[in-house]
Amino acid sequence: MNKAAPTVIIPLDKERTFKLDFKAFMAFEKISGKNVLAAGVWQDMKASDIVTLLWAGLLHEEPALTPEQVAELIHPGNFQEVVNAIQQVFQLSMPDSGGNDESPLATNRPRG
Repeated sequence: MNKAAPTVIIPLDKERTFKLDFKAFMAFEKISGKNVLAAGVWQDMKASDIVTLLWAGLLHEEPALTPEQVAELIHPGNFQEVVNAIQQVFQLSMPDSGGNDESPLATNRPRG
């Protein structure tokens, strides 16, 4: 059993390694106020939540990074790639789901 949290490379201002572990979840909760363990937390994602989640998943490689700096790295031209990377990490993180490979973000579109 691999105990390391999976990562995905996201090309932003440079290649960045996105990692979702509980440290990232805690950072996301602190800024967003959302409980990542609550059912439905991923059902109503806003743009600010995507930025905060990406920021939290990048902190492991650059602890001084701010949500505002991360927000400047996302734009309409790379937004789908960012969401795809987040979905990929969720998929890699989940135990075998009996064929359901969708991440919590798969059917949701972020809002404003």
